[in-house]
Amino acid sequence: MLVCVKKQIKGGNKMKKTQSKATEKVCFKGFSKRIISLLCAWMLLVTAATSVAVSAVETPNGEEPYLKNLIIDKVYELTPTEAYPDGVKPNDTGFAPEVTSYTGTAYNSVNSIQVYPFASSEDAKVTVNGESLNSSGYVQMDVSDLGEHNIVVNVSQGDKSKTYTVNVIKVNSDYRGRTAIVNNEKIMNDLSVETAVGDQAKLMEILKKDYLVILPESSKADGSYVDTSESYWEVEASKLPDGQGTKAPTTLFTVDLGDVYSISRIRAAFGPSNLGLGQNKVKISVSADGQKWETPVTKGNMCTGVQYHQNVVRYELGVSYDTRYIKFEVTNWQYSNKNLRMYQFMIYTDSADVPEKQPAPEGGDVPYEHEEQHQYIASGQATVIERGLPMLGWTPSEGYGRGTPTVEESEQFGYDGPLFYDPDFGNSDYMLYNPDSLWGIAKAPFGGNNMSSAGEPTDFIPESMKDYIYNAISFCFGDEGYYSRSEAEAFGKWFDWTRENYPGVILHTNQFPNQWNESNLREYMEIAEPDMLTWDDYYGDSSWANPSSINLSAENVQKAAARKLLNLPTWNLYRKLASGGNDGTGSKPIMFGQYLDAFAFNHSQSNKNLVVNTSLISGMKWLNFFRVEYQFDRSYFWDEDGTPTRGLLEWGEIIDRVHAIDDQLTRLNSDWIMVKVGELGADDSASTDGFNRSNFDAEESQLKNKEYGLKDVSMVSLSDTHDGLTGDVLLGYFDTLPGLYESEIAEYFAGATAPKAFMVMNGLVAGQAERYNQFNITAREAGSSDNTRQEITITVDPSFMGYDLYEVDKDNNGELKKVAVDENGQFTIVLGGGEANLYFWKLDAKATSTPAAAEGMYASFAFDNHNETYWQPSAEAETYSLENSFDESRFDEVTITEKGNNITSIAVYYKNSDNQWVSLGDMAHADSAWTFNSEELVKTTALKFEVTSNGLPAIYGVDSNLEIVDPNKVNVVTVNDNTMGDGLFRFDYDSLWSYRETESNKSAVTYYPLENDGHFSNWTGAKATFKFYGTKVELKLRSDQASNIRARVVDENGEVITWKTGSGASLIFDGLEQGVYTLEIEKLNNNQAGIDGATVTYKGEVPEDILNEYNAGTKAVQIYINQNVTDENEENRFEYTPALTISKQIGTDNSGFNADADENSNWVEHIQNAMYQNLGFARTKADGASYTIHFKGTGVQLYGGITPMGDTSTSGQYGKLTFELDGEVVEPQTIDTSKLGTNGKISARMWYVPVENAKANEEHTLKVTVTGGYSRIDYAVVERMWKDAHVHSGTLVSGKPATCTELGVKDYYICSCDKYFEDAECTVEITNLDEWKVIPATGHHFEDGVCTGCGAVLGDVNNSGSLEVADVTAIQRYIVGSLAEGPEFVKLLADMNNDGTISIIDATLIQISISKK
Repeated sequence: MLVCVKKQIKGGNKMKKTQSKATEKVCFKGFSKRIISLLCAWMLLVTAATSVAVSAVETPNGEEPYLKNLIIDKVYELTPTEAYPDGVKPNDTGFAPEVTSYTGTAYNSVNSIQVYPFASSEDAKVTVNGESLNSSGYVQMDVSDLGEHNIVVNVSQGDKSKTYTVNVIKVNSDYRGRTAIVNNEKIMNDLSVETAVGDQAKLMEILKKDYLVILPESSKADGSYVDTSESYWEVEASKLPDGQGTKAPTTLFTVDLGDVYSISRIRAAFGPSNLGLGQNKVKISVSADGQKWETPVTKGNMCTGVQYHQNVVRYELGVSYDTRYIKFEVTNWQYSNKNLRMYQFMIYTDSADVPEKQPAPEGGDVPYEHEEQHQYIASGQATVIERGLPMLGWTPSEGYGRGTPTVEESEQFGYDGPLFYDPDFGNSDYMLYNPDSLWGIAKAPFGGNNMSSAGEPTDFIPESMKDYIYNAISFCFGDEGYYSRSEAEAFGKWFDWTRENYPGVILHTNQFPNQWNESNLREYMEIAEPDMLTWDDYYGDSSWANPSSINLSAENVQKAAARKLLNLPTWNLYRKLASGGNDGTGSKPIMFGQYLDAFAFNHSQSNKNLVVNTSLISGMKWLNFFRVEYQFDRSYFWDEDGTPTRGLLEWGEIIDRVHAIDDQLTRLNSDWIMVKVGELGADDSASTDGFNRSNFDAEESQLKNKEYGLKDVSMVSLSDTHDGLTGDVLLGYFDTLPGLYESEIAEYFAGATAPKAFMVMNGLVAGQAERYNQFNITAREAGSSDNTRQEITITVDPSFMGYDLYEVDKDNNGELKKVAVDENGQFTIVLGGGEANLYFWKLDAKATSTPAAAEGMYASFAFDNHNETYWQPSAEAETYSLENSFDESRFDEVTITEKGNNITSIAVYYKNSDNQWVSLGDMAHADSAWTFNSEELVKTTALKFEVTSNGLPAIYGVDSNLEIVDPNKVNVVTVNDNTMGDGLFRFDYDSLWSYRETESNKSAVTYYPLENDGHFSNWTGAKATFKFYGTKVELKLRSDQASNIRARVVDENGEVITWKTGSGASLIFDGLEQGVYTLEIEKLNNNQAGIDGATVTYKGEVPEDILNEYNAGTKAVQIYINQNVTDENEENRFEYTPALTISKQIGTDNSGFNADADENSNWVEHIQNAMYQNLGFARTKADGASYTIHFKGTGVQLYGGITPMGDTSTSGQYGKLTFELDGEVVEPQTIDTSKLGTNGKISARMWYVPVENAKANEEHTLKVTVTGGYSRIDYAVVERMWKDAHVHSGTLVSGKPATCTELGVKDYYICSCDKYFEDAECTVEITNLDEWKVIPATGHHFEDGVCTGCGAVLGDVNNSGSLEVADVTAIQRYIVGSLAEGPEFVKLLADMNNDGTISIIDATLIQISISKK
């Protein structure tokens, strides 16, 4: 059996948290694991094999010809006749060029093989058994006879040659050692069958067929039969149940084997072709005595999904059953007028040792719970940290007869376990073989795609899986379902219930690409709070299988394959949303991931690597296979004999590599992705930019590269693929997860508490994918890892040369190895296509505190922007110090959020250029917030906070507006189209542009990715401007309309850069000398065109004088107000008379633009669903109706249709509109609509009312009243000055009176500008609040020895309420120093003679007082 060792579980072991709590099995990884597994299977074979070749080992060199690879299509694994020599590493199939002698196995269904030798040189001559290769690169061999078949491959060049031998042994069993009963003479002699529904003799003929039936291909699903001469047994349709299963099942036959045998597999073939899965079902029952029956298959199908090329079904019974009798029943039959035909029913016996069944492990029935130290990170993140990055796969539940892998087969594959995807969501047979396996569920809770019928939450875990619940790791609710708010609420309910009952399970749902838009996802995240976002995409030929957004086999895709994956809208969006977490703050990022294709396309090895490692570089931590099956829905992992295919072996190597580095990966958080563009994709349009992603060589990337210790990347292709051109290199930059304990980080990162990690991937890929049961070996092999290698040289930033750099070795179980960086600051690696290495710099957290922080309450937690973590020192002290250092930055604001209320003061210090601490004074305090504001920007490399506190202080967060000071820093600013005005970094539109938020149910949402809104125009000559400061501007356009627009750049002197017409999604002007420019935009025709925003690049800081100069004027800022904003608390809002209370949908047919009877006496709102607000208008025909805009600014623009209706009509015109600004009638500026056509469905700036001679942003009202026709308003735009004159407004902060012993606090007023005042009118400013607000303690005033203020007794130093000898003793102890001031000694009560000192005289006076009493 598989060679395993056991190790004790401790923190950090791969997939450590399985239900076997005491120990776990750790099987040898990599190829050695697969060879051992193959040998195990080989031991089970009935036919013994004897090697006839002698192993030879030679080292390939440039002068001697050799084979780079040797592939035999249906002999997937090669075993060396002797052990691999030291230092020789075989590929995924077991071949190594240095080893020349192998054995292999051809199992029962394999009658011919194709031998593909790949020579080291194109000029080499290759023969197989003396025969030259055909035009497809192989030699075909017959292996139908049982026994040995020798292959001799000779490769020669000139006078040198080399010979390789393979001894292929053909056996009559499948991979598990099972043989058909037709090969057993005793069973054939004893075999009998009973049937009441068909010809018994014909049925026996079918049972005794001694060959494998393969029917002709047919893609028809119309009830037709394939055209074949193959004999069959037939059952009339009238004797069968219906497709819905409402009739009793029909027993077709019962087979008697004549004795008891171990049975686990049946092969069958039926007609008509391509029977529907849901309407054609069978039951298979077995019995050893004919009395006691077991039914391992309760809902088996009579087809294999979409495998129309065979029309053959393989029934796997799950485990082996002691069987004499086999009963075959039909429970559902699709066709009432089509007879059932059976072409084969081949039964297999277990001719070797049956895999051992295992008991459920101790403790497996207790749900898994998270470790306390992961309290600050999202639940899903905690799960993968504790249990490893899960790579599971869709696996059938029990009763379907589709089969699951044994423990040896699972170990050989390397995946972590099944996701059961159909009710009952469990497979006890699988667990009997794999009791320690992780597992999960797809399509919970009841197998539907949506949650609408799920009802109230209840337990959905089958009883058969309760003993294994400890190892449940991932539950997907529904799958590819539609979106609605009610769906999100249903997800939320079920997530809450499941999280309470199974707290350590990852909870999510799944979509296909672009299924849910950003608004849907954000709402879902807010309501349901999932642990993860996922999607499925298979990246192949979409005509064969969907979803396939791109085809990785296409050469034009391979030129920039990694970029094209990253640019997919779903990939980019899910990464962005997961990074922000459910609350959008980024303090608790959630996971995201995707399914991997195991059913449609056996991609080339480099493309497999590419998908996985691009996923990891993006930050994914969940990669699961669709599907892990035996011959169902095109699953290609195992062939008909159950032999692991090369596709499985390649995936197995990838899984091992992921698990080798997942101790580190799961604790990291994706920060950025860099793309180093290669020669191959240099001219490709695929963008390097996206969410937290950019071009490595771009000027604006330099600072981020430096942050991760990198200066340069270069590469050389070691492959002839794509004409030897270099491919892209992808780099992923990672910080550790927010909220992770420093002690845990240090455990997994060589002692570092704040490592900076990066992953390097070779993006050069090639090769064609194979479809199921196809062997396009040559085309796929072109994309092997070996054939797509690149040499990559990394140059580190000089500032990091003093730090240790580590590699997490993916091929050595994650061993941490120091990287040797040469004197030039470089190191070089070689990676196959799509392969990646993970590195990290050994760095420590820069935040410190005195006293030292308590465990789990680190100083760094005060600076991590996490809203739950906090700093707290480990011991009490008179003062506490909290420090943080950073690259030189500037700031003028600091806010500290306190946990609790123990802190009494915080003083701020900064480190000056002389490395000395300089005081900035004390922070102001209000509620739990401490604030500091400086009138000038302060430059520093460190901040320190001196804290005093009553008890231990605790701080949630220190927030400041720190900005790195770097004159060479490249800033990239993205400006949305709705950031308006004629000031700097703002769009200014003329009257012919209209604003809209994209409708959520329209494809247009993808055309406006920046905040899902846009400005558009349908009219020739419409103009807009965008004023900016910088060296580059990218105008973002609606891509399908870009050619209808042009733009040019004009500098401050009026110099013009030539017009450019839009193409694609943007229009770029680059290489500008840094300065102020105006981007002039113009419509070319009457076709619609849209603007989504702009991206500007500039170096350093925008000078203050430029900001002031170019933001002057009354229109510098323009603010959009939607027509339905009527909340009185809004500064800018609408008010309608009569009130706006009627709302109607415009409808997809735009019928909402038609006349509406309700408008004769009311305002009616007409709306369409949009991303964040309603898109629409308000309209009325009521005489005297009005709307009033309350605004603060310098003017207002009013937008409406050029006609109040959808189109111009004599019956639907604007009435007489009267405009009153602040009660005075004014004439608005209007546009000439005579040349604008008749389309009233879009808006234009119909009216404009400025505030004459405006000097400041002030409150105004604009009232618009209609008579004799329609009034319509779509939205308004308020114009404002850039800077608003601040008016102080005081909020009372109540003080408290002083007492005899405690200070008091005066009442004062605080303004929103954080200034303090003595009066409510804010006329007298308090410049030093802490001094001003103090009311001194009044002190005691004694009469007859009793304080008139508080009743304290003079001399009662222990506060007992009366004078006593203990008071005398306390004074004496105080005098000699054995008692300090405190509860036992109140000093203020001890000075009996009021002389200002405490002496023996005071003690004597107390004695006298006592004696008098």
